[in-house]
Amino acid sequence: MTENTFKIIPNFSEFLHGVGIDLGGGVGCISSTLAKQENVKKIYCVELVKEAVTMCQPIVKHEILKENEKKVISVVG
Repeated sequence: MTENTFKIIPNFSEFLHGVGIDLGGGVGCISSTLAKQENVKKIYCVELVKEAVTMCQPIVKHEILKENEKKVISVVG
C-alpha cells in the first residue's frame, strides 16, 4: 500500500537521491519503501520507541528490501 501511495505523486522518484532521514519512522515501512529507489543510497530511520526499532524494523526492512535491507539504518532516538 505504501508503494502505491508514492506512485500517485507525479515524478516523486526524481526528488529522491543520496542519504536521507525519516524522523519518527515507526516500524520502517516508509523508509524501506523509499530505499527501494535506485538513487537512494541510505536512509536513517529514527524512532523513539525502542521496541519498534529493535523488534519490528528488522522484519519490515527484510521483507521490503530483501538483500538491500542495510540501506535503512535503524536508530533509537
